[in-house]
Amino acid sequence: MAMPTAVYGDSESDYEAPLSTAGNHIVPFANRQPRALVLDCAYRPINVLTWFRAFHFEYFGKGEVLEYYPPPAVCTTGTGEHPLPAVLRVPQYTADMQDLCSRVACSKRNILVRDGFCCQYCGSHRDLTIDHLHPASRGGEESWDNLVTACMRCNQRKRDRTLRELGWKLKRAPKEPTPYEIGIVAGIATVDILRPPPEWELYIAPYRERLEKFRVAAVEAGLVNLMEQDA
Repeated sequence: MAMPTAVYGDSESDYEAPLSTAGNHIVPFANRQPRALVLDCAYRPINVLTWFRAFHFEYFGKGEVLEYYPPPAVCTTGTGEHPLPAVLRVPQYTADMQDLCSRVACSKRNILVRDGFCCQYCGSHRDLTIDHLHPASRGGEESWDNLVTACMRCNQRKRDRTLRELGWKLKRAPKEPTPYEIGIVAGIATVDILRPPPEWELYIAPYRERLEKFRVAAVEAGLVNLMEQDA
């Protein structure tokens, strides 16, 4: 197959990305590089692909295209012009799913969102920080099951002791969340969730609603700028 080129607007791109091009490089859509939103079998966004890789997913039958970009966004090959995929759904059994699905970064922002901006010891929603269940000074790891949201008061009271030593109990057991649970999509900048391409709107809207819910919770917790950060 001849190397395709993409045309959008009044310009032509001869971007020759290899098939292994990562789909999680965050570039705001305003830069006018057409990208495809990738959905899992349950129609939940899991990543984005470059127009080049999305075209190959369609060409080789690896994904079902649900939405195309309207002309003049087209891909030109030796057989003619083809519309560029805007949204495609990948079956669960596809071998490429492992490459497309992304794990959530274990960051302060994502831990706070996972825990609902609530101290996991006392339930407070103010003066929040992150605490190691098994103290870092005693070998505690930076992991999803060892980090929880804590208020400064509980954090200072706990110091370098374990919950068993204190007789404390958690509000809920910590675990690694899915991207959907904390309202993020791999490879998508916050600006694209707030103002997605029209073709993505139906699938991105639930994430925008979650993002707004978390933003309000962050403001109420005094963490005004937290949700402006990309996860």
